[in-house]
Amino acid sequence: MPNRAAKFMLAVLLAIVQSITVAAASEPSPAPAPREQSLPAVDGINGKLVFGGAVDGTDTYAVGGAIAIPLGHAFGLQIDAGAGELDSYEFGDIPVYLGAAHLFWRDPATGLVGIYGDYVHVDYAGGLKFYTAAVEGGLYVDRFTVDGRIGVKGGDVIDADFFDQLNLLYYPLDDLNIRIGHSYAFENHSFLYGAEWAFGSANGAATSLFVAGRLAEGGSSKTFAGLRLYLGQSDKSLIRRHREDDPASDMTYDFDYDSDIKLIPPQTLDP
Repeated sequence: MPNRAAKFMLAVLLAIVQSITVAAASEPSPAPAPREQSLPAVDGINGKLVFGGAVDGTDTYAVGGAIAIPLGHAFGLQIDAGAGELDSYEFGDIPVYLGAAHLFWRDPATGLVGIYGDYVHVDYAGGLKFYTAAVEGGLYVDRFTVDGRIGVKGGDVIDADFFDQLNLLYYPLDDLNIRIGHSYAFENHSFLYGAEWAFGSANGAATSLFVAGRLAEGGSSKTFAGLRLYLGQSDKSLIRRHREDDPASDMTYDFDYDSDIKLIPPQTLDP
């Protein structure tokens, strides 16, 4: 009798195990855990305002702004605009106007690739026009950023020629960067340098102090210093703003056309 009861219990257990096995096999496999999604190319509509001037004793100054707009998750568009006055020892006070656009793909954890174009009007000798058409890119590695552009730069009284600009930025602190770089335009090499320190981040906005300059071949140089006001969707450090919000726009360099005017054949100028 006990043997029969034991056999019966064993049969019941086997039946239960078999039922569980069949039920488990009929259940669909669980979906794999989704991969962590990358951050968007642009963290919402954001912008910045720039106010700067030369520190070489001249009355050169510039004001400008930029707005960046997300285009889906991986792409973005930025528009730059500015105006200023170049106080040149040789050419006097010269108004300068700038417009630029960036269309780009970006992963804030990796880098950026895009196309860039700008138009600069220098109100001298009846109006001089300069333009740039380039590809631009950036690579983010820990606290280092390498960014640059390569393309052509030309104008109405100067032939289009190869152009490049390369910068190395280092962030010793999240809200501080220093940088060095090189540019080549109109057969003229320049050494670039600069630094920026951000402070007072609140309600998505932050203020920074910056210095930016270039030393061109032949000894021509100009250094700008000024203030930037960042307007974003949330509070974040300077390094995050540069990688998640608006791409770099070196409007301070673009207003320094003193050395470029010197390269234009004198017979084409009619002040």
